[in-house]
Amino acid sequence: KNSQLDFEETRIAYEEEKGEESTKDSATVIKKWVVRLINDKLVVYLRAMNEVDAETYGSFYLTITEIISDNNEVVKKRSKKNTSTV
Repeated sequence: KNSQLDFEETRIAYEEEKGEESTKDSATVIKKWVVRLINDKLVVYLRAMNEVDAETYGSFYLTITEIISDNNEVVKKRSKKNTSTV
């Protein structure tokens, strides 16, 4: 009887967690939010700071720009690869 009660309690806890998980944002939604945040806030801020004080922020600005550019190239290659195999 105790084992049955333990099982039921565990199952209920699992179902509750599963229900909570379904209300969380998906990875796709989070990705869109992060991309928008980077493009609309971070890049704009870095451009402005580079214009204001290139000596202080120029190196960091160029580094971030290079990282974004490299990542964009990887995504483009992946997209071309997926369309050519379909």
